[in-house]
Amino acid sequence: MTITHALFTLGHSNRSTGSLLEIICNAQVSCVVDVRAVPHSTRCPQFSQDTLRSALNAAQVTYHWAGRALGGRRSARPDSLHEALQDAASRGFADHMDTPEFARGIAQLLNLAQREPTAILCAEHMPEHCHRRLIADALVLRGMRVIHLLAAKLQREHVLSAEVRRESTTLIYDRHTTRRLDLQ
Repeated sequence: MTITHALFTLGHSNRSTGSLLEIICNAQVSCVVDVRAVPHSTRCPQFSQDTLRSALNAAQVTYHWAGRALGGRRSARPDSLHEALQDAASRGFADHMDTPEFARGIAQLLNLAQREPTAILCAEHMPEHCHRRLIADALVLRGMRVIHLLAAKLQREHVLSAEVRRESTTLIYDRHTTRRLDLQ
């Protein structure tokens, strides 16, 4: 399967609703898939599920919550192979990526992205600090071009994480690295 268009990623961070909508509209995204495990924010209530859905719908952008299939906040297995991921939650999500539930979630996401310009949304501003990075790796493995939306006019194409190696259809994060993140 050859995929010629891109899927976007976006972190709401502490932006205003208007700022988030500007980023989404500039990228011509018409569908947002929320990949937060819990689509609620006390710190930024404008990004709680119902409020966010209402703002997106008013801008003619469809909202979907991915549920637990693509949600973060996972515990690492004691025998996790993903030893290069320093954060236990990232290791836990990498472990989850080997499950049928994740495969179904990715298949649904790809189906949406083939029909309309789609972005996955989580809370963290920078994808390097979020499980969106791992989802992006899985999408790249499946032939999808992934673009991180960082600001209204700032985008960066995703490249596979330095810690990852591909083993058949599986990603394993066991390459230890001291790479420097370029945040420009």
